Amino acid sequence: KVVCDPECATGCVPNKPSQCCSKDCAAGCTGQFDRCEKCRFYNNSGTCVVKCPPHYDYNQHTMKYERTDNGKYAYLFECVEECPGRYSP
Repeated sequence: KVVCDPECATGCVPNKPSQCCSKDCAAGCTGQFDRCEKCRFYNNSGTCVVKCPPHYDYNQHTMKYERTDNGKYAYLFECVEECPGRYSP
């Protein structure tokens, strides 16, 4: 078992007790601070995030929402590229 420094509330990088895991981790991390064992919110291709990448971003210059290339759907604590089966965006 890894013993982390007291300030590492979400765990620490293995063999580096003073290098805390990301605040988005629900449990320890593996090798890098943002590669968590479990995510507090969503897992986006192995990295924990508070929300999945949006399909649209607001462009302040054109004052319009524009489609992004990396948008994903939130589904069961995962960010997924395709909307699952019977669900619609």
